[in-house]
Amino acid sequence: MFPIKVAKQSKDHIEHFGRKWTGESEFEGQLETYDMHDLFNQSQLDATKQANIKYECQASKMEYIMKNGNTVGAVGIAGVGKTTMVKILAKRNQSSTVMDESPIIFFISLRDVNFAQECSVLKFLNSSMLSSWPNSKKMDAKLLKKLSEAKEVFIFLDGLDEASTLSAEELTTKMTLFDTEKPDVILKNLLCGHIFPRAKKFITSRPGAYRKLNSEYCPEFTVTVLGFEKESIEQFCRSVGGNAFYDEVVQPALATNPTISSLSRIPMFCQMIVQYLSRESSSLSSIFSISDLFVFTFLTFIRCTNFHGNVSDIPKLSQLALKAFVFDQHTFSKSEFEEAGISSACVDTFMNMDNTNTNFRILDGENVFYFSHLLWQEFLSALCLVVFATDDSFESCSQSFGKDRWHSVVKFVFGLINPISLAKLQNAFPLIKRINLSQKRRVLYDFLDALLDDYTKHAVQFYPTPLETLNYSHELSTMEYHNSTAHQQLLALVSWVFELNDERLKQNVADKLPKTIHLRGEISSNAMSSLLQLLSNTGISRDICFGTYVVSDYVVFDEESFNQLLVGLRNTAHKVNKN
Repeated sequence: MFPIKVAKQSKDHIEHFGRKWTGESEFEGQLETYDMHDLFNQSQLDATKQANIKYECQASKMEYIMKNGNTVGAVGIAGVGKTTMVKILAKRNQSSTVMDESPIIFFISLRDVNFAQECSVLKFLNSSMLSSWPNSKKMDAKLLKKLSEAKEVFIFLDGLDEASTLSAEELTTKMTLFDTEKPDVILKNLLCGHIFPRAKKFITSRPGAYRKLNSEYCPEFTVTVLGFEKESIEQFCRSVGGNAFYDEVVQPALATNPTISSLSRIPMFCQMIVQYLSRESSSLSSIFSISDLFVFTFLTFIRCTNFHGNVSDIPKLSQLALKAFVFDQHTFSKSEFEEAGISSACVDTFMNMDNTNTNFRILDGENVFYFSHLLWQEFLSALCLVVFATDDSFESCSQSFGKDRWHSVVKFVFGLINPISLAKLQNAFPLIKRINLSQKRRVLYDFLDALLDDYTKHAVQFYPTPLETLNYSHELSTMEYHNSTAHQQLLALVSWVFELNDERLKQNVADKLPKTIHLRGEISSNAMSSLLQLLSNTGISRDICFGTYVVSDYVVFDEESFNQLLVGLRNTAHKVNKN
């Protein structure tokens, strides 16, 4: 086990409003980190503290603690280790005992749930373990009674962002354990505590999908998964390649490439970097982005000696990935591969790259198949859009580029349209050597310009003094929304521009940024690296703001991203503005 760092997210409360930001206490709470095994204990402590503040009635306190103290949310960017973390937690709790009774564990990958079909609570809980649930009301009643009386029940819900058709509306249907409902309703009732209120629930998600959860059932206790610390990177690399490999190859390579060094904090990317170095035994000079890492890893599969598929299978696989992504589908039957004309040999190769110590794979499953990580489906979707899709199809899909769930696909589109990455693909696929991307580039640049214009219009909305001049129910929430949205737009802008690696575009975007750049929420070291590189392309002074006088707009830095900010602004015209 290689430790993954998490930090507690803080929520703005009314009692914070009107208090001047000090620059100290806010950061202390926000940067507080926990061992992930203690998260449920911390959730209970936080809920108890809030219950004592909110209520005087003991029954109301207990009800609040029951609802909010038994649920933990974990958010993080793609590949940061959320699924790994939840599996470790599930395995750890499986071996514990309470009053000589082993806990009951349910692990649910939400991509396995059919959200369009009604089901029983037990069928929902077993979505990732059993392909079908025996229809026996008598047996169900006995099992539900046992679950209700069990000393400890853990329900791990992984991948909210892969839950198709989950709405963000308020909970309108309160159910019992014996009802049959849509999975959407069951999930919300679980998080609200209407069913299994004593069970401990743990749900993971990318930030975009998590932000859309209604406050009625969004976990009060939420942590941001920050990925590997330096010690974990070293442990992982030494375990895979040995001490000499780390000392002589990995450490020097990471030291000479700050961008890749920050990417190595993301466990999935760290694994890919190790694979690259173990094969190339060279520097990382030819790898400058996430897209580059994926292009290398993908081409490694195709070129390996045990690849028995046809290169012609790749367009078919990418088209299947895109078609499924558009309709929010993340699992595939064997017949779907056959109908797409994808050979079983191609599927077998992508199931396991067994000639490396990392045991890397792109596809997984047995009777039902899925991409080993959503990022692989997103990468192949982007590959289809850039290389194989028609201009009309590309423009049609571009209408969705601004949606949260398309963020990673768009990042890969920018990365694959980069001439360097494109050249690597053209060497692998001779049929695309004469591809004309002028129309797709125009659509992409127009989309980027529109996003930049929207960001500059709504980038910072400072809260007035006195705050009482606002209508809390509308104006305050509107300003909170705009500031949060602007921050997400900024991170998207810098990451996409960085992937494209076009110096003229970088300068154009950097020059158009507003005077004040307002940061809030989680800032990964990779995002900070992209932002600082963009700012290095302009001589216009900028104020980097991460707090206002009347409300604390919390920022989650990881250890490296905060240091990057301080070092990166040194000897520049830009400055940190604590207002």
